Amino acid sequence: MKSELSFEFHPFDTNKLTSIFPIREGEVRIGQRVKTNSNDPSVKYVILGISESIGPQSNLGRSGSENGFYSFIGRFLSMQSNQYLDGSEICVAGEIRQNIKFKSEKLGCDFVQELDSLLIHILGDILLENQRLIVIGGGHNNAYPIIAHYAISKRINVINLDPHADCRKTDKRHSGNSFSYAIEFGHIEKYHVIGLHKAYNNQFILDFLKENHCHFSFLDDYILNRELLLQDISSLAASMDKEFKLGIELDMDSIALMPSSAFTPSGISMEEARFYVKTFASLPQACYLHLPEAAPNNQYEEMITGKALAFLVYDFIITNLQSQP
Repeated sequence: MKSELSFEFHPFDTNKLTSIFPIREGEVRIGQRVKTNSNDPSVKYVILGISESIGPQSNLGRSGSENGFYSFIGRFLSMQSNQYLDGSEICVAGEIRQNIKFKSEKLGCDFVQELDSLLIHILGDILLENQRLIVIGGGHNNAYPIIAHYAISKRINVINLDPHADCRKTDKRHSGNSFSYAIEFGHIEKYHVIGLHKAYNNQFILDFLKENHCHFSFLDDYILNRELLLQDISSLAASMDKEFKLGIELDMDSIALMPSSAFTPSGISMEEARFYVKTFASLPQACYLHLPEAAPNNQYEEMITGKALAFLVYDFIITNLQSQP
């Protein structure tokens, strides 16, 4: 019988994990070390997949973000378990799957609100106090429930590398207004967004950022001085208030030629994305990494997005591990 639920959470078990990556004699893969029970006291990082594209399509984006997590998970689990990263610190909790097809913008926005509630509930169930969360796949609409989960007791700081500030009007939910929602509901202490595209942020968004004292910079201003981008990332990390937890957002739309919901030929490089993740992951107050909007629609695109996501998650974990006491 087909499920009547719009979205469902599917927990992973060992059999599920071993079915999606190859085992090679004489080697140990990360997938052979990871756990599927986040209540294990040795788990420091919890990976959650979200396979949906309702949020991006409700914001006039392309489909495909429902495929981002599966492009990632096999390639990440296939990485080597070695002296740099064993894998036993990691739990792959499972995946939220979309059971519906996009039909209209109005219906899509209603479904996004439903997904918000489900994600907040799931995070409350699977995450322990000192564990770091890693969310892969889906649209940037999922930033709002992630932030809301962490801000239950105290506001958090959020850093975002993104061509779009995602601070559109809050009249209806979609992937373009997670941060304006979070700011209006008082969940964010300070919002920082790096690498905006001047041509793709409307005047309402620019005014909203200024009125709410958000820190923002433009990719356009880094074109003639690429080193300035790295300097700004480093300076911003050094200025982060240690009193507040820090959420790290990286929209895969920001990477040039990455198959994504808002594909761009002009963006940051993969190495700059990795520098961004490693820099902020080195801060002990970093509490989550969110990598949305990868939208592969064929085998070649899955290879690109999957390996890119695997590198970014690997960078976050090995760097953040070194920051912990």
